[in-house]
Parts: sequence; structure tokens; C-alpha cells
Amino acid sequence: MVTYLSHQTIKAKIVTVLQGNSAIFETPPTSSSKFRIIQAGAPDFYKIEELPMPSCYVINDERIIDEVKRITPHNSNVSLGAEVQFRYLIIFVAQGKDSPTVEEKLDDFQKEIMETLLANTQLGDVGAVTTNTVVDDSWPEKVMVLNPNMLGKEQQGRIIQLWCKKAIS
Repeated sequence: MVTYLSHQTIKAKIVTVLQGNSAIFETPPTSSSKFRIIQAGAPDFYKIEELPMPSCYVINDERIIDEVKRITPHNSNVSLGAEVQFRYLIIFVAQGKDSPTVEEKLDDFQKEIMETLLANTQLGDVGAVTTNTVVDDSWPEKVMVLNPNMLGKEQQGRIIQLWCKKAIS
């Protein structure tokens, strides 16, 4: 029987990995330089002013959910193995007294998120990155502005596109 991906499990692991970085998250949050929330699932980004600031969300990339490639021969119309490539978006938002302050906060969050992801490319346990991994490889492909119309404003956001790969059988 083929075992396919559980996107919800992988997104939850990304959340756990990011929450493990004490430079960007603590419970309960006491510093405005740490996320109030890191969660799987998207809020209404049209109401960004209503979101807890700063906050971070892990969602599916809406353009392509999965790309499946057969990596082993199939027998009697049964595939014996495949590789699935997929992407998630890590969206984070922040606010400040002015645009330069917000950009500095976003730069700091981006640095910490990128370092966290690059140190744990198989999305394993916090502190034991080779234990309980959920993907075979991951890589932060690019960083984008959440909404160019928000540039220069007191609330802004960014998106990190995370490429992932996992073999299934």
C-alpha cells in the first residue's frame, strides 16, 4: 500500500521547529520582538491590521500543491516508489512606529527563520534534527514581500517559500 504525504503533519512540524527558536518565539510572549503566534493555516490577510503582531503562518503554496515523479519502475500498474516535491509558504507580519522599524523587525525575523530552516533541512525534532524527520530535504527557495502596497507602512509582511522533497512508496 502506498503511503502518501500528510501535509498537515509536515506543516505542524515546521511550526514546532520555528517555535523551538527562542529568539523568535516564547510562551507566553513577553517581548514585541517575538511572534505572538506561529500556526499552520492562513488567517485573512485582507484584514492584516487585525492580526496579532508580530505573527507567523505556515500554509500550502496555492499554486502547486504536489509534483509527483515516479522514481522506480512500476509492476502491473502499481508504482513501487515516487518522489513528491511540494512547497509551503511561511508568512510573517510585523508592525512598528514607522516603516524603517518594521523593516528592521522583518529582517531580524527573516534571518532567524532562514537560519532555523537551514539548520534542520529534514524537519526533525528541535535539538535533535535527525530524529523524527518528516521530509527528505527542504530548502528556503526565496523571500518575497507579502503585499507591495504595504511597503512604507507601519504594518508589513514577508513570505518565505520553502521547497520540500519526500520519497514515498
